[in-house]
Amino acid sequence: MTQSFITSPGPAYPQVTFNAMTSSFILEGDSFMLLADEFYGHITQKFKTFLSSPRLPPPLRCHFKLDFYDTKSFKCIHDLLALLQNSGKRIEIHWKIHFQDYASLETAIDLQGDFPRLDFIFD
Repeated sequence: MTQSFITSPGPAYPQVTFNAMTSSFILEGDSFMLLADEFYGHITQKFKTFLSSPRLPPPLRCHFKLDFYDTKSFKCIHDLLALLQNSGKRIEIHWKIHFQDYASLETAIDLQGDFPRLDFIFD
């Protein structure tokens, strides 16, 4: 059963989906809202609950399919990745790379260096 815990209030907000059956999390779309701390704070709280589930089969697959994100959103995503790395669980990070967008590739490589205990897969 797919459970979407966070509703997207508008086009500046990404879609968020947690699925316990497939051990997956998806963050998709754009992220450039004014209240990024509040929005990602809700996601962090839901992630803590999601990660504590004893029935969550490994690995947890996290898909970051962001087309655009601002600096504030990126800081929140970075904090979220830190939470995932410190969870002690086996986690795959599927990071969307835009075709011929070297900045998105560079960002993904930097994140891979920041979080060596997460398995990064560049999509």
